[in-house]
Amino acid sequence: MQAARQEPQRTAPRIHWDIIKITYFRDLHSFLEHIRMQTDYTLVAVEQTERSEGLTTFKHPEQPCFVFGNENAGLGDDCVLNCERVVEIEMNGYHPCLNVGQASSVIFYDYCGKNK
Repeated sequence: MQAARQEPQRTAPRIHWDIIKITYFRDLHSFLEHIRMQTDYTLVAVEQTERSEGLTTFKHPEQPCFVFGNENAGLGDDCVLNCERVVEIEMNGYHPCLNVGQASSVIFYDYCGKNK
């Protein structure tokens, strides 16, 4: 006996496909160029570099586009150079880094707290 074929359910994430525009880019450079040239967003690299601003005193831009790197390698130098601002989460200790999920949570929490 063959089971009746059911239509796929429109779950909450699929409903938003009609509302949220998704754009695919062939590489990171194309994405960064698109953000810089065709939007009002300010590219903010989240990385530990010599030009990083500490998060505790960081003044978030009005429309930030945060760029997070790979958990092992971080962001490449070319990516950081293409970002207008660089922020780092100041940390002390033996292993002063967070995984990308933790880092993004800290950054977004700080952004929301400072921009009420």
